[in-house]
Parts: sequence; C-alpha cells; structure tokens
Amino acid sequence: VNISSGICLVSPQVDAEGRIEKCTFRVVRISSLVSSNATDVTYMDADKTGRIWFGTINDGLFSYDGNEITQYRFDSSDPSSINSNRIYTICVDDKGAVWVGTDMGLCRLDRNTGNLSHRQQ
Repeated sequence: VNISSGICLVSPQVDAEGRIEKCTFRVVRISSLVSSNATDVTYMDADKTGRIWFGTINDGLFSYDGNEITQYRFDSSDPSSINSNRIYTICVDDKGAVWVGTDMGLCRLDRNTGNLSHRQQ
C-alpha cells in the first residue's frame, strides 16, 4: 500500500442481516507530511479508540484519529523521537501502549507525551 497521496477510508453501512448496503469514501491527504512519492506502508494496526497506526518503509510512524494525522519521525537531536523511520511492525497492547519495531530495535510510545522510549537490539 502506498500512501504518498493520501489515505482512502471506507465506511460501510450494513443492514440488520449484516449485508453492506452502501459505502462512504473519504480521502485524507498527507502529501505534505511524506518525504517522497514512495511512502509504502509496511504495517497497520488500530487501537481500542479507533486510532489507526501506519508504519512506513522510509517516513516513520503515522497515526490517524479520524480528524488529524500525526507523524513520528526519527530526529537525531531528539532522544525521545522514534529510533528509525523504517518501521517493520506495530502492536497496540491490551493496555493501549503502542509498540513499534524498527530496523534499529523496539520503541514504546508514551501516548500522553508523544515521546518514544527505545529498547536496542
């Protein structure tokens, strides 16, 4: 999946028997956030609040809460940033913690501060 132009969200409406009656489509533009036209999604997960998490091969971690997209990128001058922009996996645990596996190790996102703690390989 390539998200360099945006994300298309599909909201199906189902009848009482669970059949899809109608789908609503909404495009969320993110082109101002990504560094290239090759922003490939490597992994996605959703948390209990409905926030969607996207890991990319070169542009770090994104989250979408239904209104706003937030990007988490590596910043060598910020030790609380994600440790790499190359995301391999994302897991939201039962307590809502977001764990991110990168080519440089494991990160845990503190959702209150937006800071990431690192566990090295």
